[in-house]
Amino acid sequence: MQRKKKIGVVIADNHRLYQKKIKEVIASQERDIQVLAELNDELNIVDTIGQVKPDLLILDMDSLIGYGVQTIKSLRKQYKQLRVLVLKDDLDPAYWEIAYLAGASGVLNKDKIVYDLGTFIETIFDT
Repeated sequence: MQRKKKIGVVIADNHRLYQKKIKEVIASQERDIQVLAELNDELNIVDTIGQVKPDLLILDMDSLIGYGVQTIKSLRKQYKQLRVLVLKDDLDPAYWEIAYLAGASGVLNKDKIVYDLGTFIETIFDT
């Protein structure tokens, strides 16, 4: 059986409770996933991604002050292999389209992290 590549993750969410929950879900996965950095605001996202070079950015769009779409576009242009999972409190279908067009790999309701995060990670890294 072929060993799966380790996945490096950066969590960008200004809510410590969600950061903790995300880390708990990641720790419960069979897949080798490592949290490389945690950010509480958008100020250091681009620099941190450049320094730690993660495979996945879990990005709370509600913690970004109006720059979420531009941040995703910029990161995806600069780091082609980076996958971006957008977290939102509300999931207006129109927002999904905006996030995907910006380059997001997926959009997940923050209330569904416990149930869907592991499946999301497996899906995008096994395709």
